[in-house]
Amino acid sequence: MILKNNYTSVLMKLVQINVRYFILIPFIYAFSVHLTTAQQQSKKIYYIGHSACGLQVPNMIDDLAASAGNINTFDHQLIWGACLSQNWDWHDSTNFIIGSNSWTEIQTGTYDVVAMMDLLPLTEVKNSTNWGCNYRTTEVAGWYNDMAQNSNPNAKTFFIQLWVEFDSNSTTAYQDWKNEIMSEEALYIEVVDSVNLLQSGNDMCIIPVGNALIALTDSIEAGVIPGFTDWTDIFRMAIDSSNIISHLNDFGTYFQSLVYYSTMYGVDPTGVTNMCYDEDNFLYEPVSTATALKMQEIVWNVVSNYPLACTGIPSGMAKIGQDESISIYPNPTNGYLYIKNLPGGSKLEVYNIIGQSVLSFDKDTRYRVDLSSLGSGVFFVAIYNTEGKRVTRKVILTTN
Repeated sequence: MILKNNYTSVLMKLVQINVRYFILIPFIYAFSVHLTTAQQQSKKIYYIGHSACGLQVPNMIDDLAASAGNINTFDHQLIWGACLSQNWDWHDSTNFIIGSNSWTEIQTGTYDVVAMMDLLPLTEVKNSTNWGCNYRTTEVAGWYNDMAQNSNPNAKTFFIQLWVEFDSNSTTAYQDWKNEIMSEEALYIEVVDSVNLLQSGNDMCIIPVGNALIALTDSIEAGVIPGFTDWTDIFRMAIDSSNIISHLNDFGTYFQSLVYYSTMYGVDPTGVTNMCYDEDNFLYEPVSTATALKMQEIVWNVVSNYPLACTGIPSGMAKIGQDESISIYPNPTNGYLYIKNLPGGSKLEVYNIIGQSVLSFDKDTRYRVDLSSLGSGVFFVAIYNTEGKRVTRKVILTTN
């Protein structure tokens, strides 16, 4: 298990480097005490993944949580280039694993959160074309979910929605990249929905990194993110002649970590630190304070409005009882959607995959709504009763 206290470590480094910094100690100590005495949550998190997460994300989340007065500890099973099914099969292999044995650790029952990922792109995993993976994502996600909740009934599990790689030489790279992320969204939802249908504990949720990256890169292209001029500024450039880009740089990883943190803690990340350190207390390259605040705003807009992140639409809303009589059909639809058996006075809100409200209706009992103006994609229909409680349904829209 890893527990970092970067404020203490930085303080000690200042003392070691030069006695002139002693004048800063009272101020640094006071800042550290202020943060640590405002503890709001304590979470122990287990990560299952590969290089898209690495140790960078857990390390950064440690610092994000600490800066908000939370206590965060973590452990991990990471296998570079491995599918989720390979992480399951090779859990006890000392030849591949970075970290600990996921089976052994999760079954201690001490973890509040288990977060897992498959390879990117998920489409290739499904088609068994990537690294010899067979598409056992739903099966293995379900096994890890059961293991976590059988060991700790209060544990929450998350499936991490990743992005896709792109060819930096392609003139249509940006639109192709966004389209593929949006297309793959249905696969992530399919996995989580399938797992949740077969278990009675806490729902598995999605950490919507891919959706949030679309929102960030759109903002970069719109020129509203300080210090960034091109959507590829958050990626680590290829080191060979392939021109295929798949990994985020420190800036992109900081943003990705904000998405994890906001989703797993269920909080607005606005105001958390932009200074994050690795396990040896070396500083990752930071974004500016202004850039960090803009990133944090984007993250919360996506996470808080994304139903499967389990933070609510809007945040804090409860579900409408267990009323399964509310039905939405046909689904998939090519435009018109019929909604049956709604409580009187209900309101409908339609959200896209990045959590933006795109349509709103006030209707009663049974009615038809027209979604054809939205274009093809995955949407969420949130239905609110007069008390503000909600139920959410996923809808797939296919228009010509």
